[in-house]
Amino acid sequence: MHPSLSFKHCPSCGTPRTPTLEKAIRCSRCDYLFYLNPALSAAGLILNQRGEMLFIVRGKAPSAGKLALVGGFVDFEETPEQALSREIVEEVGASIEEINYFAAFPNSYQYGGIVYPVIDLFFTARLHPDSAASIKDRAEVAALEWMNPLDVDSDSLAFPSMRQVLSKWQQSKRHPIS
Repeated sequence: MHPSLSFKHCPSCGTPRTPTLEKAIRCSRCDYLFYLNPALSAAGLILNQRGEMLFIVRGKAPSAGKLALVGGFVDFEETPEQALSREIVEEVGASIEEINYFAAFPNSYQYGGIVYPVIDLFFTARLHPDSAASIKDRAEVAALEWMNPLDVDSDSLAFPSMRQVLSKWQQSKRHPIS
């Protein structure tokens, strides 16, 4: 369901409203304007010393059982790089280094019956040499997989944006720009 359809009342004054598909909600009574901007998330194309990429198997909906990159939503007053580092620690107990922006893709995330618009920011990073990944959040992570990223079928990934970024990364390695 589009986020604008879930607002049955003005978020400011509580006036009832008829939900319609919109990019912003304006209250007819108090003139409050609420923009439905996308949330930000950060995810990592994390490589180990052998050149394998870290994937998790999602432990919960949406897309439970599918492969995903480690990541999550950016919290208030947090940079995307900080969010990525935090999510790596929370989900797999590892630390990363050499964090570099790679790409961004629009996505949507269904939670509680609402489809949230999201901009997924993807970063390349290396697993810190003194760090090891292991499952820390069993609700989020059912399993860890270190895989040759050139052999991973992007269709096995949980979200469209992750399929896009993996394809872009694979293309950049198979056909590097001179």
